[in-house]
Amino acid sequence: MLRTEKLRARRASRGPAPQYLLNFLQNFACSARLMHAVLGGFRSQEDLVCQAIRQYLIGVTSCLETFYRDLYVALLEADKALFQRVLEGDKQGARRLAKLRTSEPAEITNAELAAELAKFQNLSGIDSALSKVLAPSGYIAALDNRCFPCAIPSRNPKTVSLRLWPNWRDQFSSIFDHRHELVHDANKDCAVQPKDMAGLEAVALVVPQISTFLVAEHHGLKSSLLAMSDGPPAVLLVEDLISDDWHIERD
Repeated sequence: MLRTEKLRARRASRGPAPQYLLNFLQNFACSARLMHAVLGGFRSQEDLVCQAIRQYLIGVTSCLETFYRDLYVALLEADKALFQRVLEGDKQGARRLAKLRTSEPAEITNAELAAELAKFQNLSGIDSALSKVLAPSGYIAALDNRCFPCAIPSRNPKTVSLRLWPNWRDQFSSIFDHRHELVHDANKDCAVQPKDMAGLEAVALVVPQISTFLVAEHHGLKSSLLAMSDGPPAVLLVEDLISDDWHIERD
């Protein structure tokens, strides 16, 4: 029953699918606002800034894990044929899912159980899970090779082509590496400096947003996109999230 209660709680917290992107942006904004408030008021106090970065890395990684898990659930619940293809391509996973199914009540969906078995705690695990649902290109390959037409409201009112920078993989992976070390060793000094944190913050915010573009293209979940009125999908930057002149308006 412990797993059942955990899955029920996760379902309640994520709300009606698919709103994984809005949840991610809201969650990220909470952590970003706290971090930037510390930088604004206590920049000269290195111990406070260091502790804030430590907690920010942990919070950002939690946002990422939650985003990918909720995205995975939404994809598999929206497309039963896709779910079947994923099972057929992973015989071991299918056996583990069948075993898990015998111990959970019918109200817990197969997609929720599949997300329990997937690993979203590093880039390799994320790529493994999402490449199955973004075949044939694969997840990382699609991110590496694509330019994404979008609007960046705080920078340019026109449509721009966004492409991930060359070292984005290393930055993205290091977020999970740092989190693991900091969570499991309170004695460990946080070696990430504010100047380095800016790059980690950017990649953690941008990659999930353009991931929703891929999902919309492959599986038609366009309701998950953030967009300007009658315009292209929008990508928000940290400066947007930490401002206080916006609110969420749901369709």
